Amino acid sequence: MRRVASFGFVTLLVAAAAIAGYAVKSSQPSDSQPVVSVPTETVAVVRTDLVQVETLQGRLEYGDRRVVRSGRAGTITWMPGEATRLERGSMAFEVDGVPVVVMIGDRPAWRSLADGVDDGQDIRQLEENLVALGFGPEDWEPDEEFDADTGDAVEDWRAELGLPESDGVELGEVLFTPDPIRVGSHIAAVGDPVSLGGPVFDGSGLAQQVVLDLDPTDLELVAEGMAATVVLPTDERIDGTITRVGRVVRQSGPEPDAAGVIEVVIDVGPTRLDLDGSPVDVEIESERAAGVLAVPVRALIALSDGGYAVEVGDNLIGVETGDFAGGLVEIRGAIDEGDLVIVPR
Repeated sequence: MRRVASFGFVTLLVAAAAIAGYAVKSSQPSDSQPVVSVPTETVAVVRTDLVQVETLQGRLEYGDRRVVRSGRAGTITWMPGEATRLERGSMAFEVDGVPVVVMIGDRPAWRSLADGVDDGQDIRQLEENLVALGFGPEDWEPDEEFDADTGDAVEDWRAELGLPESDGVELGEVLFTPDPIRVGSHIAAVGDPVSLGGPVFDGSGLAQQVVLDLDPTDLELVAEGMAATVVLPTDERIDGTITRVGRVVRQSGPEPDAAGVIEVVIDVGPTRLDLDGSPVDVEIESERAAGVLAVPVRALIALSDGGYAVEVGDNLIGVETGDFAGGLVEIRGAIDEGDLVIVPR
């Protein structure tokens, strides 16, 4: 995990030291004190919010990851390409020349379905998919009984796909999944034998997310529902929302002394990058000073006896500094919003 502060106190001191080269002034000036002239301009004092941002490194992933397994034994005779999106009715893969078809449903296939089987929710799920795919009698209401209408719809569906003739569905011919699947990396290859329940490929849902491996000491930076900005490898910036903060510390690698991390998930919606595992930067607001008076950091003049001042007209006004972010610094003193301070160009 890489963590970068957007602005730091060291930056403030370095900037102030550079300003000192333009005009080093003391509350007790000396006639021998040199002043180096450089071009200047005026900038108005503004009232604004100063936001400090932590930049963390995450990775762009597809959520709802799972391993897709075969519902029957045989030989893999066809596989979809990586990154293929499998919707209802798509062919997930092929075993012994017979397609395995994707259908949408929460209940996994666990038995063959045909006339005479006990009623069940899996039958309703099959009928709902057949209706969605355009099969079955008009105004057919799915139920939990495998009847003649179910058999006719299954027969028509099999004929259209070129499946062996049958009015039933054999175990392993349908892959029920709660949502469409994006194919990830292959586990098996065409020509490989596969056992019942054997892994075929890694899959995921279609929705993208960003995952952070967060150091537990940074846990105060994040909370569920918090906004985050994700910077893609293309430098495109997209809005995200933290949807999950893990509660279990796990090791960041296989080494025995690997650092412990907490997984944080950020929902970003679809992006134009069809990538899985790409590194991204995540910007999270760590602190906000609301409604403060602020000037550019380069407006600060370091006083030789300590402290800072800003120059307004011919007057040098001592100020206290507060929060800083985005090149601005909070100031407090005898100064008002709209006052014009002198800064080097």
